[in-house]
Amino acid sequence: MTANWSIERRLARLRGSNGKFSLLAADHGLTFGEVPGLESINDIVTTARIAAVSGVVTNYGTLQAMPADIPAGLIMQTYGGLRDATGTGIKHRLYAPSQLGHLAIDGIAIELNLATSAESVNSRLELIASSTLEAHRIGLPVLAMLNQLGDREPAAALLASARIAQELGADIIKVGIDQRLGTISMNERRELRNHIRHLPPLVLAGGPTTEDLYFKLELAADLGFSGACVGRHLFSSHDVAQSAVRIFGTEALTDGRPSNP
Repeated sequence: MTANWSIERRLARLRGSNGKFSLLAADHGLTFGEVPGLESINDIVTTARIAAVSGVVTNYGTLQAMPADIPAGLIMQTYGGLRDATGTGIKHRLYAPSQLGHLAIDGIAIELNLATSAESVNSRLELIASSTLEAHRIGLPVLAMLNQLGDREPAAALLASARIAQELGADIIKVGIDQRLGTISMNERRELRNHIRHLPPLVLAGGPTTEDLYFKLELAADLGFSGACVGRHLFSSHDVAQSAVRIFGTEALTDGRPSNP
């Protein structure tokens, strides 16, 4: 059994029945503290079950308390940091993949904010590259969570940011979409779609609940994204099942069981 086989098997487990990645981002507690909808481990598990997600991204402390029968793949967040005065903050590596061999996880998540200075980004590249290499050695796929380059037009920023993650060895890339991409010409959209086709799978970042996620989801689907990784739009929703259907385009659970068993 090779590491590549293990990576492919875990990636297959993180995909839903429709072939897309339907990921619940539940790693907000370390950065934001108490978050509505994530007050307890049970809240995360309940949301995962109701939304019928294919994977959950969470931190080590939460991961340890997860029930063994949670019906989703598990991606451990290995980066973190407290929120600063700007509301964001720089994420630092907390765990090396070589420390995680005892955990029954399906992948790791790393974070890189490309919108900061080149000096700040460059100072973190070595650890990120090391994490990716270590993860692949033990058969774990890597989800790279990106804040895009801020000094380029939307299409160029998306492609350059995703290419950086690809060069670092990411297997899945979580990235946002600038709504201005909805105004580009059909030829530009076709060209962008063709570039995305040659990248690792892109999943749309949910972002704050103040943003129009559904417009971005339609745009991401048209551009060839391979799913979404969404947190606050799901676990803060008044109707998780309905939100999951709209976000992931899959049949959600209504009471912990498939609606059409």
